[in-house]
Amino acid sequence: MESHTLENFGYVSASLPDELFLSIQQECKQAQSLNQEMISGLSGNGVPKHYWLDKSQEHLNKFLIKILNEFNWNFPNLYNIKLLTKDLPFAFGKSWINFQQQGEFVPNHTHDGLYSYTIWINIPYDKSDNKHAGNFEFTYNDIIGNLKQHTIKLSRHDEGKIILFPSRLPHIVYPFYDSNETRISVSGNILLDAK
Repeated sequence: MESHTLENFGYVSASLPDELFLSIQQECKQAQSLNQEMISGLSGNGVPKHYWLDKSQEHLNKFLIKILNEFNWNFPNLYNIKLLTKDLPFAFGKSWINFQQQGEFVPNHTHDGLYSYTIWINIPYDKSDNKHAGNFEFTYNDIIGNLKQHTIKLSRHDEGKIILFPSRLPHIVYPFYDSNETRISVSGNILLDAK
């Protein structure tokens, strides 16, 4: 007898270089007073406020090229999906900063583009015994349609980490309850440039 696993996509995780992390962290501290607020399809009561990332974007894009290459090395089939008559270069969408307060959540959603990423800047709690509180979770169907979850349990130790994943992979950010501090993350999308 032989067992065969069918291929699927995953995600790539890494730590930001210290200089880049400090630059983004500094911008996040000032963003609510200096940067423009971003309104998304998820904006509303109980959902974190979003502000555009500005000054750190170019430096971040240079690092994103490295992690994007790592993703395509490990999961080459996503970029190889042929929808157009020719390959197009990547375009980096503008990143946004998420300011999540105690009790707020980000509902299950997907992003535009081909790839998306999340960077954790400030996690004001340690891992909880609660299955969901404060965690980031992917949801997806397996090959026979069963709903699966992959949970990333977050704590202060995850500050400065980034994940890159397929944009159409649904994900949710659960509320946290153990801190009055603000949880801060940065998200963005990588698209194909049709220009």
